[in-house]
Amino acid sequence: MSHRMSVLSRRLGRFAVFFSVVTFCFLGVGFYAHANNKDQVMFFVAVLASGCFFTTVFLWLAHGFAWAMIPENPVAAKNTVESMAPEESAEVMPPLEALKPEVVLKPEVTVKPQEALKPQETLKRIEVKKPVEERKPAEEKKPVEEEAVMPDDSHAKYTITGRRIL
Repeated sequence: MSHRMSVLSRRLGRFAVFFSVVTFCFLGVGFYAHANNKDQVMFFVAVLASGCFFTTVFLWLAHGFAWAMIPENPVAAKNTVESMAPEESAEVMPPLEALKPEVVLKPEVTVKPQEALKPQETLKRIEVKKPVEERKPAEEKKPVEEEAVMPDDSHAKYTITGRRIL
């Protein structure tokens, strides 16, 4: 990854230098056009110069980030397993013949032969649903008239809902 980041950093640096030079050239052409009273050329070059300037700023910023991500010591960045010698990385294992086979376990559960399948009980018939009885319409309730809350004390405070604040 460090190689990729160094390549990216170099390329971004080259683009940033190129756009810096182009921006400087557009500014020079713009100043020259302004001195010779060529307003249309000056405005066109000013737009190009400002576009190149912002491109240059972002390229230098990206170059800085890519440069910062390159590790300082690329040898230390390698995986330690890759840098080890093959003798050190492999553990010394005894030969396979020296290993004794373990005791063979006998199966404790014996397999019983399958019993003959019993026929399932016949399914019960589904009962026919009874028709729903018609309900009587509910009695209409008369709206309860709200009683006006009359304050007992003239200096007592009440909320909007009519509760007294203590």
